[in-house]
Amino acid sequence: EGYAFLGWAETAEGDTTILKAGTSYTVTGAKILYARWEEITLRGDVNLDGDVNAADLTKLARHVAEIEFISDTSALANAEVTGDGEITAADLTKMARYVAEIIIDWDQE
Repeated sequence: EGYAFLGWAETAEGDTTILKAGTSYTVTGAKILYARWEEITLRGDVNLDGDVNAADLTKLARHVAEIEFISDTSALANAEVTGDGEITAADLTKMARYVAEIIIDWDQE
């Protein structure tokens, strides 16, 4: 839990990241930069209770089946476990494999 540093932006809204974390930047004049941070969440924790279990799997299944949509942005970010940028049946399958301990790491196939 906490926050991860993403980089620096030219606007307070952070819509233009000019320097990603870990890269070099040469200042060529006066410039105000704003730190960009992202909340660290628990991948797979769709119900935001700090654990990944069958309750998260059920919530994701209801979302994918279009029965009850997930609206919380953190929950949506946690639900996207495949890394493809979309929440689909592939995320549901991967989460089921994780909850059943068929895989123990999200990077496994």
